[in-house]
Amino acid sequence: MSVSREFAELIATCASWPGVEIPDGNRRGFGSHALRVNGQIFAMESMGRLAVKLPVDRVRGLLASGEGQPFTAGKARWLKQWVSLPPDYPQAETIAREAYEFVDDLD
Repeated sequence: MSVSREFAELIATCASWPGVEIPDGNRRGFGSHALRVNGQIFAMESMGRLAVKLPVDRVRGLLASGEGQPFTAGKARWLKQWVSLPPDYPQAETIAREAYEFVDDLD
């Protein structure tokens, strides 16, 4: 499994959170470098960027501020609950925690 240094550091941080499944190198394709809770992806590295799942209004705010970009997962349309952020996003741990809590509450 090859991930950026920034995402490897985020994995190390998130690994101690309750119920987090870290990427183990056994998965292939979409989500293979994903952090999961309750089997659901909350953060991943995709195309060299950090992608996180958040409430639609929060995603829209990140897009409007210019901090984030739409996340399409290689599809023609944007996934409304996902946002793509730079790999060195300064608040990566905070936003990953926000995504973790959001996805954990969905279950």
